[in-house]
Amino acid sequence: MKKLFFTLTIISFCFFSAPAVYSYTGCEQIRPHPKINFYTSYGKLEYDFSQNQMGITQIGMKHGAVEKGVFANGLATGTVKWEINVSSLSQKGYGKQFCATPIEIDFYLGFSNPTIYVSNNLRKGSCMYDLVLRHEQTHQQINIKTLEYFIPLFRQALQKISKEIPAEPIYGNSQAALHQGSTIIAQKYSERIKPLIDVFKKELQIEQGKLDNSSNYAFENSICR
Repeated sequence: MKKLFFTLTIISFCFFSAPAVYSYTGCEQIRPHPKINFYTSYGKLEYDFSQNQMGITQIGMKHGAVEKGVFANGLATGTVKWEINVSSLSQKGYGKQFCATPIEIDFYLGFSNPTIYVSNNLRKGSCMYDLVLRHEQTHQQINIKTLEYFIPLFRQALQKISKEIPAEPIYGNSQAALHQGSTIIAQKYSERIKPLIDVFKKELQIEQGKLDNSSNYAFENSICR
């Protein structure tokens, strides 16, 4: 993933360093520097041996992992999940206007429902069965390694963003106003971190493609001949 460093340097400069422009009075002077709570999970890996080749192929097509006309004996699935929430908030009044100030921001990035499918058409313990199983396990391992690689990059980006987004102006200190303020703050964080999310997904696709390509398929198929 050496080439990724240069991509992220550009992304960092373009999306994480540019200060936003605000037209409010009072609140834009407050830089909260909230605590960032970072959560991640790979999810609980499940194995499914109940599907035949056709069933796995159909599941793969639904996930966009199997092209039309291709039949799959194995499949590795999993969904990237991410979320930002303001878990703790305070407010300070300036006449009729209040400033909603985040104290803690929760960020989650991980995978949900990681599953490995192996066709029940393959005899357990056979060369092809073991080959397909190892192939799909490698896909899931790529997910883990790519996530681990990106975690410090996300931590760094969020720390930088937290120093640049000011308090949010709200009118009143009711629960409804505070909720609206926290929602807007979370949305601003999401907009700033989204470019790095896109890079993460793209790099994950690239790394998976190094396993799923015609030359590697030919090599794997030759093993069991």
